[in-house]
Amino acid sequence: MNLQRDKKNIIKYPSQMLKSFEVTVYEWIDNLNFTINPKECLDNFDEYIKIAKERFLEAGWVETAK
Repeated sequence: MNLQRDKKNIIKYPSQMLKSFEVTVYEWIDNLNFTINPKECLDNFDEYIKIAKERFLEAGWVETAK
């Protein structure tokens, strides 16, 4: 089984589309394919991170120290 994939082809929607996503609970799982660093997948990853962060904070998530 080949688990290699072109990471630049995983996310095919614009960053602004994140504003329509529903924020839900994230359950830790051992399959780390769900936690790929966006920097490896997107040239403009910072736009996606900014919007995702805003959405999580609006939903009541708490920002932790870096």
